Amino acid sequence: KIPAVSVNVDHVETNIVVFDVAGDDPPAGIVAGLKQGGVLINSVGGRSFRAVTHLDVGHDDIERAGEIFQTVLTDR
Repeated sequence: KIPAVSVNVDHVETNIVVFDVAGDDPPAGIVAGLKQGGVLINSVGGRSFRAVTHLDVGHDDIERAGEIFQTVLTDR
């Protein structure tokens, strides 16, 4: 769990996850920080972001992406 991130898991039905990030960090900065770590997401307006997994993304990849999220969001 990452305290700044909120996801309504009831709305997750596919490999697309939309989530919100609390705080004052500009969305473009969050996207850029994640990209530097190898995680590609899109800002979809306001404090909302969109992440998509693919067939070749495994459990370990998701765990690593979570670690990168944690680092990016706590280093700001």
